[in-house]
Amino acid sequence: MEKYPPAINDLDQLVNPSTDQDKQGRGYQRYATAKLAIITWMYPLNRYLQRDTNLSSVTAVAVNPGNLVDSRALRSNTPVSMARLQKFVLKPLLPLLKLLMGPTLRTAAPAGVDVVELSLNPIYLGKRGFFTLLQEDQSSPDSRDERKQQRLWNKTLEWAKITKENTALQIAFD
Repeated sequence: MEKYPPAINDLDQLVNPSTDQDKQGRGYQRYATAKLAIITWMYPLNRYLQRDTNLSSVTAVAVNPGNLVDSRALRSNTPVSMARLQKFVLKPLLPLLKLLMGPTLRTAAPAGVDVVELSLNPIYLGKRGFFTLLQEDQSSPDSRDERKQQRLWNKTLEWAKITKENTALQIAFD
């Protein structure tokens, strides 16, 4: 499904994407790029939170919930063939496909349970970073690029009009 890889290069493209004839391909790219941006942004957020004595106990995590066979991304604003693939192949054959492809292939319900578990179970208290399912994991190289992280962080402050005067995270401006 990935025709165009996610990328955070031209930051203004994140909020003002150009039009393209390949709506499906670019749609999936934008979806993946949004996920990449969230993960990338989480890293500087955690760095600033750790450096602030008043906020150092606050942590941020990004979760890869797995490949969700009942995802709305396969049935909304997509060709009919994608919805049929989901309904007649992915969902019915999920137990077999999981044997071939591993535990990350699953439905949204257990993914939601994992997010709640990660948020509320004391064994995850103080954890920060990227998780796949409930395991600490390493995110993509692009998301770990500190220059890209900082550029994205600075741009989001600009877009949201966050200044030292209107945020509790003062250390982000030092």
